[in-house]
Amino acid sequence: SKEITIRSLLNHTSGIFDFQNDAEEWLETFIVDPTRHWTNADVLPFFLDKPLHFEPTTDYRYSNSNYVLAALIAEAASGLSIQDVTRYYILQPLGLQDTAYGNEANGLPSLAHGYVEFNGELIDVYPWYTHYAVADGGIQSSVADVAEFVRGVLTSDTVLNDAMRAELLTPSGVGNPSSAYGLGIQIIAGDVPENFIYAHDGKDPGSRAEFLHVTSADKSVTIAMCASASLGDYDIWYQQFVQAVIKVLNDADVMPGESG
Repeated sequence: SKEITIRSLLNHTSGIFDFQNDAEEWLETFIVDPTRHWTNADVLPFFLDKPLHFEPTTDYRYSNSNYVLAALIAEAASGLSIQDVTRYYILQPLGLQDTAYGNEANGLPSLAHGYVEFNGELIDVYPWYTHYAVADGGIQSSVADVAEFVRGVLTSDTVLNDAMRAELLTPSGVGNPSSAYGLGIQIIAGDVPENFIYAHDGKDPGSRAEFLHVTSADKSVTIAMCASASLGDYDIWYQQFVQAVIKVLNDADVMPGESG
């Protein structure tokens, strides 16, 4: 653990056990009471005693646990909750009015309900996420705010300066194949130096979200997509929608070469 750094948390080279995806223990506990108010500290017992997948910085493996630890570090360094850190340093400077963290979403006027199908029954998971605030998720937002967030981080100095953005957009390059993941963002190089796709997606029961920020020498386009359903057929339909969007971008000659 002495070899694990903040950078290795954010670019997923820590090797830390993923409490969400590497075992069923956390999910089984969550399902017992899906309206429980979870904190970052609450999920620590679900991964801190697990062995590392590899020696830190020697490989790449996505782990939601990394963001939990990063949030606790941010709270300790700032003396603020991760909700306040997010609001004061990101949401307010970017002017994002339709984005909230955890139980702050209760005040949003038109929060969408998400749905999953289980044993033939359609379940409204709205009560699950109006209180959930663990740092690997739990943010409610609009499509317009997601797009504004991406452009604000990648194309302005409002949140990051050029030096910080360079750190954000530098992949670790470790692993086989080598990782194209920077600090919380996927970086896909095009066929010429000026062409890149910056992307990330996420999924929880009843919701999905994804963004693509495509750049070339003379233009850029940001696409944000959100869905209020997930799992099963919903994931298939969502992926078909994403592929349709990418085809439109390709046909419009926006995607940077074959890597798109």
